Amino acid sequence: MEDRERAQLYKGTFEEAAAGYDHPALHYFAASAEAMADRVVLTGDERILDVAAGTGHTAVPFARRVPRGKVTAIDISPAMLAIAKAKAIAAGLSNVDLREMNMLDLEFPDRCFDVAVCAYGIFFVEDMLGLLHGIAAKVKPGGPIIVSTFTETSFAPLAGLLVEQLARYGVPVAPMASKRVASPRQCQALFAQAGLTQIDSITKPLGYHLPSAEDWWALVMGAAFRGLVARLPNEQVEVFRREHLAAVSRLATCDGIWLEVSAILTRGTVKSD
Repeated sequence: MEDRERAQLYKGTFEEAAAGYDHPALHYFAASAEAMADRVVLTGDERILDVAAGTGHTAVPFARRVPRGKVTAIDISPAMLAIAKAKAIAAGLSNVDLREMNMLDLEFPDRCFDVAVCAYGIFFVEDMLGLLHGIAAKVKPGGPIIVSTFTETSFAPLAGLLVEQLARYGVPVAPMASKRVASPRQCQALFAQAGLTQIDSITKPLGYHLPSAEDWWALVMGAAFRGLVARLPNEQVEVFRREHLAAVSRLATCDGIWLEVSAILTRGTVKSD
């Protein structure tokens, strides 16, 4: 499947998932966004490009740090952007420019941004190198790019259990592109291939206990996992849900159900002329 065709499938998934994207079960998004913003030294007047912005988890903390600048946040999902707009208004931010746009077709002049960020978006395409090249082209020489991805162990064993049970329902799941950027070494190699310099990565533990199996299901349906469940026939979804949550509940301790999440935050710099 070509990346542009895949993008349309993801658009449908995230249009449906948008309402649940800010559920407390997914609060690792907000936590890692703050960590990303802390990794960039800003003077307050930068123009920042936020690629695959979702509901504004990353745009908001960056916008707070550039009161004289602007964050241009793009996403393929209008429903996600509507929530991001409401979030920016609630935060009293007037320097967030939200645009519906495919990250494969960035409609900006080259070298017009001081900084670019992409939170958990780069692995939604097979051609991650091409995407990173495209993002880098929009950043001025000497400007930083920071990308977040998940570690190999993130969401284990819950995601593995989901995939195993889907397979028993006749829904095979192909290896995920996210596994190709699931270590600092892999991320740094991608940045180097894209011609970026001053590359470094940190791994940020973000795990926490979910109160119940229902919270895990809220995460599944509020994130990209929803697209996997959508492959089930409608009449099987509720049966699958009950079976899956029964299996997840068996993993509970007195503290709840552990959600293993760690982010790799990789930073590089666009080469100076």
